[in-house]
Amino acid sequence: MIILDTSFLYSFLNKNDANHNKAVELMNKIISRKFGKPIIFEYVIDELFTLMINKQPFSYIEKVIDLILIIIITTIIPNEIIYEERKIFKYVFYIFYHGL
Repeated sequence: MIILDTSFLYSFLNKNDANHNKAVELMNKIISRKFGKPIIFEYVIDELFTLMINKQPFSYIEKVIDLILIIIITTIIPNEIIYEERKIFKYVFYIFYHGL
């Protein structure tokens, strides 16, 4: 098992990050299950979105939400639960950026 942390995920998702290429190489190993099953704790997702809110546009955050949910779908949670979570994430971030 390998636990994915906030800084790794942010570097992987941000092409402008100094560690992006290293993170991509590591993610390829993680995807091939070289280290076992990848785990992302809920607080890591919260930290990632908090970090991104201050640095990225809403459209980028939408794409990241989809990617994170794909990772979760492929590792732990049934699709029908993820579908509802995706709608909630997008609604919350839309409100954050655009107001009610």
